[in-house]
Amino acid sequence: MLLFLAASLAAQPSKAAEFWRKSMNRFGILMMLALMPVLFAPAGALASGWIAGEKTDSKVWNPHPSPGETARWSGPCKDGFADGKGVLDWLRAGSAYERDEGEWRGGRQIGEGTQIWPGGQYKGQLSDSLPHGRGVLIFGEARYDGAFLNGRPNGRGALTNKAGTFEGAWSDGCFNDGRRRTAIGVSLDSCP
Repeated sequence: MLLFLAASLAAQPSKAAEFWRKSMNRFGILMMLALMPVLFAPAGALASGWIAGEKTDSKVWNPHPSPGETARWSGPCKDGFADGKGVLDWLRAGSAYERDEGEWRGGRQIGEGTQIWPGGQYKGQLSDSLPHGRGVLIFGEARYDGAFLNGRPNGRGALTNKAGTFEGAWSDGCFNDGRRRTAIGVSLDSCP
């Protein structure tokens, strides 16, 4: 599923490219293209959809599927869907690469929860298995603390990284204070 959150984390494109080369893994790339374009899946990615859990028949919502991805749900089921408190492990080639913990309703992660993957994590409010509401996203050496809407920073928030702190109003993953611009989950070129 991947949380799809990464960022073009510098005021200058060359620094952003250097940051990505040095500190981002597959998660960062997906998020950049996909919540990155957050939400949002990179070219060639599969459409959002339901996936049946490995040891149970409970389905879970996958907003950013990738080929060969499977899921393992540990928690209650209702009417064929993950429902209640539980843990969802996302697997590739049988190996876990992301763990989501919290509450599910009708197969979708909601309310307070966490999503943890190599190189980062999200902790905060979720809706439809995406960051939505207040939360903290940590990826590499960067940290965003603020509001999210449909998986992207939107509203008041602050991103802190090697280039400094970008604090203020965010819109659809983009920050622009008139002097500096940066993005999380979308390409910087798509930002005003």
